This record gives sequence, structure tokens and C-alpha cells, in this order.
Amino acid sequence: GKHAQRRRVAVATALLAPKDDTVTDKVRAALDAIVDSCAALAASVREHMFPSPHFDVDLVALVMPRPHLRALHAPLALAGWQVVEVESPIRYDPIVDGWYKREVNASGCCGLNEFVKMHAFLMQEYYRVVMVDSDVIVTHNFDELLLAPDDVGMLYTNGTMKEEKFQGGMFIARPNRTVLDGMRRLVYAAEFYPSQGWEKSGVGWSWGGHTVQGLMPHWWLNREPPHRSRLLSRCHYNYQDADDCVAANTTADQVKIMHFTLCQKPFHCIWLYHKHMCIHHIELWWSHTRTVERALGLEERFKCDPNHRNTTLR
Repeated sequence: GKHAQRRRVAVATALLAPKDDTVTDKVRAALDAIVDSCAALAASVREHMFPSPHFDVDLVALVMPRPHLRALHAPLALAGWQVVEVESPIRYDPIVDGWYKREVNASGCCGLNEFVKMHAFLMQEYYRVVMVDSDVIVTHNFDELLLAPDDVGMLYTNGTMKEEKFQGGMFIARPNRTVLDGMRRLVYAAEFYPSQGWEKSGVGWSWGGHTVQGLMPHWWLNREPPHRSRLLSRCHYNYQDADDCVAANTTADQVKIMHFTLCQKPFHCIWLYHKHMCIHHIELWWSHTRTVERALGLEERFKCDPNHRNTTLR
């Protein structure tokens, strides 16, 4: 018989503006680091997800339309990303006045800007959207997640802290405007309460809980039937070297998606020599960086030489 039509999948990352849009030297250094991270991430996706027998995979960078972020468009495109400018699909003004509205912009890393990740639900040209932070690399193919049944709308992991029921650095969504509209209504009604979380459910009272990391688990655990979402193993699909994964003797060949949080960012050159999984994955990150340098005809940069500031791909 004929082959079934190949489905399109996006691996997307959201480049968020800082809470107050002020461009400091620290912000500039962070932007350099984001470009380097996105380049390594793209190289890792190309190595492990291309070619897929099942999917056509696009790399999509969702970038907020800010002047200092526009400077990233060209280097991101060179690294293989399709750059799409998007604002957060959830805006500040419609939120009902009160405690939540006052607090939301101080939440997590980026306040309301974190909701840019929810743009995944609007990318309806794709069958599934893998939303990852830029400090991630793919270490093995994970087509098995993308092949989940059609009615699974969300695949996700929990965070490293007990109250974190959802870790926003890696999730896989089926685009669905109705789902986004439902979540948006909760935000605009300010249905988030001190120490009680979303709709007083107890879910979401944690770091970043006012936005994606609280709203998403509340929606998928409390508002959708159980078969619509899947909790994945963080040790395999969002590895951060947390104690439970170390205790489980997770090996590098079991990790499919690596997230540089507890292991520190590879370009910060904080070598945690007692953490062999961190060292292994930092070396992998640098090997992807070398791939990018060769592809673009760039000189090899110093790898964490204390006498040289690490130059950046930008």
C-alpha cells in the first residue's frame, strides 16, 4: 500500500524578553549564550531526529518582537532555525485587576512573557510541537513520544521539586486553539490564589506557577480527562541530574533529552567533576558546538579557557 502521509512536527524554542526589556551587559551576554545554545540544540536535533521514518521535522524559534532580540534572527537562521516573531498569546491588560495581576510579572524567569510557550497550541500546521528551552540538547531519537495516539494532547515531565507537577523546559503539545482559549480564560479571570494555586486546586503554587509551570498541570490534571495527557520519566526525557535520577543509576544511553539546569550551562564552564553525567553531557554539547563551527567555517573557540573570554557564534 501507499505510505501514510508523513506528518510535520516542530521542535520549537521560545526566546523570551526579560521581564522589563532593559538591555544590560548581563542581558547581552545572555543573548550570546542563547544563540550558542540554540545552535547546539539544532545540531543535536539534526543528528538524532533527521531523517525520521515518520515525520518531517522543522526547527522553529519563537522570538518576541523586541529590538535586542531581532539581532538574533540572522545567527539563528544560520544555525538552521526558522525564526517566527510572536507576542505572548496571553496579554496583560485583559487580566482582572487584583492580586494575581500585580504578581504575575514577577513570577518565574520572565513573568507573563513565559506564556509565549503557549504559542505551541496555535501552530496548527504541525501534528505535534516539541517545546524545549534553549539549554537543552537531544541525545537520542524520541519518535516514540511523537507517535502517541492522536487524542494525547500533552506529554510532559514533572520538575525536580515535589510541588513542581510540570517542568516547562520540555513538553510536547498537539496544537489546539480550544485548549489555549480555555487556559486563557482562567488567566483573564485571575483564577490563581495565594497558596491554593489555580482554581484553588492546590496545583501551581510553586516557582513559575503563576504562568506556564502552574497553569499547564492544572489544566491537564484537573480540566482534561486522564487519557489526554501523559506524564513522562524526567530521568529519560528531561534529564537534569536530580537526586532521584542519580539514585536510579540513570545511564547516558537512557537519556533522550538533556536539560542543563542542575548541571549548569556548558558555556559557564562550571565543571562538576564529581557528577559524571553532567560532564558527559557537557562534552556532548561542545561536540555539537564543534559541528556548528565546522559547518559555518568558523574557528574553533576556546573551550572554557580561563585566559580567554569565550567568543560566541554571534
